[in-house]
Formats: sequence, structure tokens, C-alpha cells
Amino acid sequence: MKIVCPYCEKVNDVSKGALSCTCSACNTTFDITEGKKKTLAKLKELQTGAYNCLYRTQNFDMAIKCYEEALLIKPNDLSSIIGICLAITSLSTFSKTRFDEVIPTIEKYEVYLNVENTVIFLHFMMDMFNQFDFYYKESDTRLIKDNTYINRDYFDVYLKTLKDIKEILNYFKESFDIMDQEELKAFKVDHPSFIERFDEQEKEVNDRLNKIYNVNKVGDIEVKDGEVTLLNKNVVTLDVDYINDENMIKENKEGKLYQKIFIPLTLIFLLIGIILFICYAAMGEIALLISACISLVIGGGSYLAFYLLAKKTLK
Repeated sequence: MKIVCPYCEKVNDVSKGALSCTCSACNTTFDITEGKKKTLAKLKELQTGAYNCLYRTQNFDMAIKCYEEALLIKPNDLSSIIGICLAITSLSTFSKTRFDEVIPTIEKYEVYLNVENTVIFLHFMMDMFNQFDFYYKESDTRLIKDNTYINRDYFDVYLKTLKDIKEILNYFKESFDIMDQEELKAFKVDHPSFIERFDEQEKEVNDRLNKIYNVNKVGDIEVKDGEVTLLNKNVVTLDVDYINDENMIKENKEGKLYQKIFIPLTLIFLLIGIILFICYAAMGEIALLISACISLVIGGGSYLAFYLLAKKTLK
């Protein structure tokens, strides 16, 4: 099992039944019970930090880092794995999308779709549906002018991305057979539009892979099952070739700034509060208890301020 050292936070491999552990990094010996408490606390810290980075500050690189560190503590944890997938695809640009990394990322780990993981994976599918829809919307809005793709490079990446999305949908469909069937049935009951939405996703990507497009300086391009044929007609020359910001999701700089300010403050005041509580338990002075409570309130207020401000910055 994995145990985090309470002193240097190094992850150690410990055999089951062991009562103590000597850290391989700092050489400190500590009680396993103490190590388990630190392990749970560290895992929660990493998962909370990753969630904040992914959904609030949109610091996707940091989200990946936190989830990867969490996987060192809890290997093959599906929540962390799909968190990495969502962060990776969110880092897509219109000149390089990253949907092709989803399946290899999952396949790197030993994931079994048991009762718990089936529910997690089904929710992941719905999150990916949202990402697909967002990509279509942004592509149609930002890469097309007067019904014409602004350059051939963007269009080629768009077609590749459609094929990647179709492959992911096929991967999802194949996963139905290896899921916990009772949980799958229950999920369909709780989310009656799930199968309908899945079918809509398949139809959307297939329609887009079988369509005639117009591309700047190229003209009409017929796409059938993802294969391209130049029709050499309706050639249009636009006054724009590229977009200034190629990121699919724009960086939330304000959210990152709030995270740098308020998260350290939260941790500092919470730590002070804990220390003061320990001192109160040892000395029994009421002033220490009052100070501890104030510190914890300030720490909680700091995190609440971060949450509200970061949420406000999301578009």
C-alpha cells in the first residue's frame, strides 16, 4: 500500500500489516496510523486542488500535475484519470487538438468498470459530450467567416478532430458491455436522456464527416466518411487567414491570480488554527481557544472568497 510520509510527503510503499515505516526520502521512522492520516489528507488536498484548477481557475497544466501526484498515492483511481483526460482536452488549440490523447491516457492504467467506476465513467462520458459540443460551437463560431473556413490548416485539424471524437464515441460504446450492468441500468433510469444524447453525438459527428465545406482560397471540399475530395469550385478569398487566440478555452488569468492569493492564506490560517487548538488542549487557556476559532473562521472566509471570485471569472 501507499503511505505518505508525514514529514517530507514522500510516497512510500509499505506492506500490509506493517506498524511503522521508515521514509525512503528523509529516513524518518513514523507510525503507520500517523502515515495513513497524512495519506488521506494529502490525497484530499491534491484532488481538491486539481478540481479547483480544472473547473474554477482553468489552470489545466496544474490540474494534470495534481491528478498525477494523486495517482502516485492512489494508483489507477478513475476519478484522477478522467480528470487528466478533461484537462488535456481543455488544453486543445485550433491548430492542435488533443482529443486523440483520451483513449491512450485511460489505457495507461488498469481500470476496471466495477460498481463505483461504472458511475464515474458514465458521468465522464457526459462531460466529454459537453466538450464535443463546445468544440463544435467554437469551431463554427471562430474558424468560419461567411460560411467559409478561414484556412485549410484549421480545416484539416478540424477533420482530424472529428475522427478522434468518433473513435472516442466508439470506445465509449464498447465499454457498455464491460460495465456493471445493474449500475448501467440504474444510470439510464436516473438520466433518461443519456442514450438519446449519445445517439445525438454519433449523428452529429457522422453528419460533419459527410458534408460539403467551403475553405478559403481552396473552394468546396466534399467529405465522405472523413475522406476529402476537392471539387474545384466556389473559390472564395477572405480577408482573414488566422485567429489571434488559438486556445479552445481561453486562459483564466484572474482565477489563477485569486488562487495564488487566497489558497496560501487559507492554508496558513487553518494551520495556525490547528496549532492554537493543540496549544489550548495542552494549556487550557481560553484565549488560545478563541484565537484558534478566529483563525479557522478567517481561513474558511479566505477559501470562500476564492471560491466566489474564481467562479465569477468563469465564462
